[in-house]
Amino acid sequence: GGAAAGGGGGGGNGGVVVVPVPGPPVISPPVYLIDAGDDAAAALGPVRVVFAPAAAMSTADVADTTGAGDSFIGSMCYGVATGMPLPAAMRLAAYVAARKCTQLGARPGLPRRHTVPEEVLVPLEVHTQ
Repeated sequence: GGAAAGGGGGGGNGGVVVVPVPGPPVISPPVYLIDAGDDAAAALGPVRVVFAPAAAMSTADVADTTGAGDSFIGSMCYGVATGMPLPAAMRLAAYVAARKCTQLGARPGLPRRHTVPEEVLVPLEVHTQ
């Protein structure tokens, strides 16, 4: 599922772009930071990396990426500030950034709260590799 956004690249469905909901994030097994040097890796101990996939869109559906990064960061802040777990906030941010890209300009294309699929706003099952 995904919510429709008016305008944009058009796709083949009458000018309405349907943005798919990104898949669930995946959390890595524990890894050690080695780029920071052995002392830093030992001090931090093992960490987990969260990979949150982007929404799969065709290039024909992308009208403009202006503002995509800002909408991603703004959505991450919203998610964290409202108590969403980090993987869920990342999924929300990926969806909002993709929706923004369906229209020209920095603000058109941004979804309203009631147009964001509920599955993006509820806690989700995160897979650990």
